[in-house]
Amino acid sequence: MGTEPVWPPLPAKLSTDPLLTAFTQALQDAVAPSRQELDALPRYLSAARAPQAWLQWLCAAFGLRTEPDWDTARLRAVVREGPLLNATRGTAVALCREALLVHGCVLGLADPGRVEMSSALRPMSSLTQERILQVWARATDVQVPTLQRLVEAHCPAWLPYNLELTTGKTLPAQDLPLKDVDGALVGPGGEVYVWQEDPGTDGFTVWLVDPVTGTGACLVGAGPQANSQDEEAGEGKPGPEARITYVRGGAVDAEGQVILATGERLRTIDTMGILTSLPTLALKLKLPRGVVVHPDGTLFVADGQTCAVYALDPRSGTTRTVAGIPDSPGHSGDRGPAEKAQLNAPHHLALDATGRILYIADTDNHRVRAVNLHSRIINTVAGTGTAGFDRQADKAVQAPLNKPWSVTVSADGSVFFSDRGNHCVRKVTPDGQLRTVAGTPGKEKDDGDGGQATDACLNRPAGVSIDAGRNVLYIADSGRSGEPHSPGRVRQVDLTRGTITAFAGSPARGTTHRTRPTTESPDD
Repeated sequence: MGTEPVWPPLPAKLSTDPLLTAFTQALQDAVAPSRQELDALPRYLSAARAPQAWLQWLCAAFGLRTEPDWDTARLRAVVREGPLLNATRGTAVALCREALLVHGCVLGLADPGRVEMSSALRPMSSLTQERILQVWARATDVQVPTLQRLVEAHCPAWLPYNLELTTGKTLPAQDLPLKDVDGALVGPGGEVYVWQEDPGTDGFTVWLVDPVTGTGACLVGAGPQANSQDEEAGEGKPGPEARITYVRGGAVDAEGQVILATGERLRTIDTMGILTSLPTLALKLKLPRGVVVHPDGTLFVADGQTCAVYALDPRSGTTRTVAGIPDSPGHSGDRGPAEKAQLNAPHHLALDATGRILYIADTDNHRVRAVNLHSRIINTVAGTGTAGFDRQADKAVQAPLNKPWSVTVSADGSVFFSDRGNHCVRKVTPDGQLRTVAGTPGKEKDDGDGGQATDACLNRPAGVSIDAGRNVLYIADSGRSGEPHSPGRVRQVDLTRGTITAFAGSPARGTTHRTRPTTESPDD
């Protein structure tokens, strides 16, 4: 604890005056809090650290709209976004922003006009009372009443609206028929997107899961079965009516648009729920996997077959190589230009909070690598290039990995990744130390819910993603091995307590158990 703040002494000619001396002492006692009290202020002034009761008080004091069942993460979002939401309340922008960042729901509006009232409390001339506000919502059935209250809070009473969901049938999250889960991705409002091979078809399904209500709904992939060679499957259709043949990666931009790496192309699900292809002009993707969106809108895409990472400007369609030498797999180039380095079957990507560092799961090189987007220099942050596991290795760059598959970054700069062949999830701290976060290396099994994550067992973990607002790590526990296949599911780790629990899908039955890390290649 530091020393108490010291006030400057009175000038010598005034220090003998008893009245001034008494006054300055009283003033110091009244307005100079102790150092301990000053140190505690950031906890209450920061929405990211404030306790729930204080957040509730702040919302009430400043007239921010809340609901009784909101968790701490949603209260924090309201406090963080409060000034802008209050300043723009009654506009289409505020309605969509609050739905996305507070509720994790993406809204699409058709012909919204101007939804605010005029100063004379009459409808603005650009929107007559005969017009209807059409609202499409990416949400589950359980969220509809909340969304209706939200729309009504932003729209004047005279404005009629119609609310329709762009998702399929809603199910409890643990009843979702998951199989061969490959990805779990947290969206801007804490919503979770899960993609998997669809049971009984040649296609894949993407699910939207709401962590607050514990419900999920099909976002895309529930339509008629598509031919596995049909790259046009589902094009221009509402997501639940479409069938997509592959999903190997995904991202969500700041507006809630979902970008999927499917087949040999990138496809999007817009705010109206329509599936369309994203033009890449001269770039010919062969096996797109990881996708991540930079704050400036640039898309970064890892191609597992050309062994390179590309940057795509979605506005112009122009592209450039960021890392790797296209069609030249291998390992080289650390501490040099990233575009002259070699990668080997890169899978998923992640950006740090500043958007300056791009992390790459360099899967077949058994490394996690990082590209500084300003200097364009590439380095290894974890792995030695040899498949394996070493319990004694503390330094990330001295520890062997086994097929790192997916990567995500926390607010403090820690890098989390799925060490797929070792059946665990690990973390590289900002000072380069390696820690196991979930799973027991070498134990290929599905158990341990309700206990410490490091005592639990995982089964070929794939996608990982962090919800910074709830301090939760989601793990796509694929369950692809064993006879018969375990179904695969999504699990969540409370990073504050270190415990692991079920999130979506059912626990496996008849899983296998191995006593040491494996080195075989996981299924693609």
